Amino acid sequence: MKKLLFLIVCLMAFLNLYSQSNYYWYEGVKYSLSNYNKMVFVEFSDTINNQTMLDSLINDTSLTVRYFGTSTITSFINPIDTAIVNRNFASLESRNEINIDKLLSKNFIEYVGSFFEKQGLTHGIASSFYVLLNDSSDYNKLDSLCSLS
Repeated sequence: MKKLLFLIVCLMAFLNLYSQSNYYWYEGVKYSLSNYNKMVFVEFSDTINNQTMLDSLINDTSLTVRYFGTSTITSFINPIDTAIVNRNFASLESRNEINIDKLLSKNFIEYVGSFFEKQGLTHGIASSFYVLLNDSSDYNKLDSLCSLS
């Protein structure tokens, strides 16, 4: 009996060691996040340029488009070449849990991001990562840090 109890405790400790939790750190404090699976952030092809078109392509009455937008991003390929990139995105909400795999199966959706809840507020996650450079020489510093050798 003691061996069985010991095995169960060891198994629980092992599983807890590899469990994943959602959190972020801010100014040295760890903040827990809980999944909010009734809302998602989606990015889709630039051929969809209005909410009506998005609604008709999704074709799911359980989903409501809460916000539709386009962001214009200046993409620096190198210090000389830049490109203007438009990204279309929306936040979708449902009364029930949203099936992310079903959304990703639609060929026009390029990314689906989760929402998390913290202190009663929801926060979405996008696929883009931005770095604000304060000086033109910062690009070279960033490039040297990111270069794979």
